Amino acid sequence: MKYMAIILLLLVIPNASAAIIQGRIYDLELNRVDNVMVEINTVPAQRVISKYGEYFFNVPYGDYTITTTAMLDGEDYVVMENVSIISDGEFSLDLFLFPEIENLEEFPNIEDDNNTLKYIIVGIIFFGLIFLLYKLHRKEEFYADDDGELNKIYSLIKSRRRITQREIRKNSLLSESKISLIITQLEKEGKIKKIKKGRGNIIILNKS
Repeated sequence: MKYMAIILLLLVIPNASAAIIQGRIYDLELNRVDNVMVEINTVPAQRVISKYGEYFFNVPYGDYTITTTAMLDGEDYVVMENVSIISDGEFSLDLFLFPEIENLEEFPNIEDDNNTLKYIIVGIIFFGLIFLLYKLHRKEEFYADDDGELNKIYSLIKSRRRITQREIRKNSLLSESKISLIITQLEKEGKIKKIKKGRGNIIILNKS
């Protein structure tokens, strides 16, 4: 019976799968950190105090979290690393300590920054729309203040009494869009009448 138990034990041991996780522990300046507590959540959990900034665990297959905590310059530092073991072997995993964020007021509030950015973007869009509307309004009233060019076009129409918009363009240094705006302004003032003919317009002087 005793020999049977030994044989069974020998049969089981080769089938036991395990791996070694080992590594070193550093701060953010890549200095090795001493006297650090390292824990892995195996069953049962394994916990060691790394006196010289190194650690290792022997673990079976599975998913684990390695938690490392230390006190540096009066501040708590912590790091949590997830690791999956799916084969035998020796695996190297160095750990880097970060300050533990306990009081969010000591750190920039990312959510507040995002909200501020949203307000800025909304403000830019709002004032951009106002500026665009202003420019469109100015285009409509552009020639109301520019009596010189408006009067030149109106004088040309008065001299012909009937003229096409294309002919006005030929007799002026203004662009087609500016001429269209002037004609629209004169039509609003009741000085001319615009008649659509084909692809162009005929401008007729109103009788005063």
